[in-house]
This record gives sequence, structure tokens and C-alpha cells, in this order.
Amino acid sequence: MLHAPDWRTRYAHDLRKGLPRIPFAADFGTFRDAGQALIDLHLGYETCEPWPLTVTEPDDPDFYRIDGRMRWDRTRNSDRKLVDNRSVLHVNSRCRIEGIPDEAHLYNVNGKTPLEWAIDRLRMTTDKASGITNDPNRWHEWANQPHNLIVHLQRLVRVSVETQRIISRLPAALAEASQRGGSPMVV
Repeated sequence: MLHAPDWRTRYAHDLRKGLPRIPFAADFGTFRDAGQALIDLHLGYETCEPWPLTVTEPDDPDFYRIDGRMRWDRTRNSDRKLVDNRSVLHVNSRCRIEGIPDEAHLYNVNGKTPLEWAIDRLRMTTDKASGITNDPNRWHEWANQPHNLIVHLQRLVRVSVETQRIISRLPAALAEASQRGGSPMVV
């Protein structure tokens, strides 16, 4: 229910300041099944099938290492202005991931897509006070197998696309609940 687009839109203001009120869904089975699919997908994101994206496969393992901040490709639109091309992600100056579907940018968590969260968090930073450097290339999952960074990004695309597909198939939550009469909400 928390993913039903009509419910999220109608109660967006209330959700910013309080706990959600969940409607009784007339089609409970559909929401239950979608919820289970989302649970399985999100809890198993580290082992799900990576989304097929185009990445050059070099011999050099440093090819995949993060050396700054990942960024979207930039192209010129019809007005000759530079805009983000979100189908291409530059991991570093040597590595590009291509073929990211538009659906991967529709699902967001607290205003960012999973890929945007990755771009924001997976970068080298140095704490000014302590001088400690956070280097994601040294994290145990990627230190010895840097290609796992690419697999991680492909899995984030899979989770985003599949989540959006599950959400888009949800029926309207509010219309059916309000037709039954009485208060359609559980507190």
C-alpha cells in the first residue's frame, strides 16, 4: 500500500509530518503479492541478477576503480544546452556504463534513485578534521575484485526497474477502499 501512487499523491503532505494511515484494500491479494515481491527483491539485491548493461571489459583491473566522483554523460539538447544523459554513467575517466533504461530513474528513495545514492556515496572523500580518507576501492567487496563495483551498479538498476514495474501494476488503492463506505483508513 505504501507504494500505491494514488495513495502517495493524496497523502503526500500528511506523510511528511506523521505516520502513514493505511487504507483497507479491496484487492488485498494484489497488494500482498506485490509487497512480497518487493521484500524479496530489496532484501536480495546483493544477489539478484545484474541488469545487462554495456561495459568495456579491459585487462586492467584498475579500469573499474573509482578515482573521483561518478557522473552522468552530458549531451546537447535541441536548444544546444548541456543536459544529463542518464543512460550513460561515467564510473571514472576510463570506464563508462551504457544502456541504463529510463525506468531505472523512476523509482526513488527520499528523493534519489538508487543509482543517484550510489553516485553520491561511492566516491573518495577525506575528512578535513581527521584526514581519514574513505576509499570505496578498498572496501572488502571491491578491493580484490574491482569488477564487483560494476555488478553492484547493475544490480541497483535491476532493483530500480523491477520495483517500478511492480509498483506500476498496482491497482488504485483509494477508489476501491472509499466505495465500501466508512473510514477507509487504519490508524
